[in-house]
Amino acid sequence: MTYKNEFADFDYELPDLGEGWEDNSWHNDSCPSLDYPLGNRKMLRIWFQYSNPEERECGGKQFILVIGEYGDSDHLMESDDLNEILAYIEANKLTKEQA
Repeated sequence: MTYKNEFADFDYELPDLGEGWEDNSWHNDSCPSLDYPLGNRKMLRIWFQYSNPEERECGGKQFILVIGEYGDSDHLMESDDLNEILAYIEANKLTKEQA
């Protein structure tokens, strides 16, 4: 399952965020996502909304970062700049390599 299969009309390529990040996009979600497993069923997830704000089902910013268990997560931040999301992850040491 990849975002290209699940969201054939998505309007940009998802970035390669490096080792550990997995494409777990599912067509019943409102947009594609990449997950970073943290262990014990916990994960980081970045939601990638359409670049065109008019196509975003949930409105808001283009990139949304959440943390939690699969099926239940807490909102951490959102931004129209992916670099801000990645800087937040780095600053808060949210990946296994940084912990």
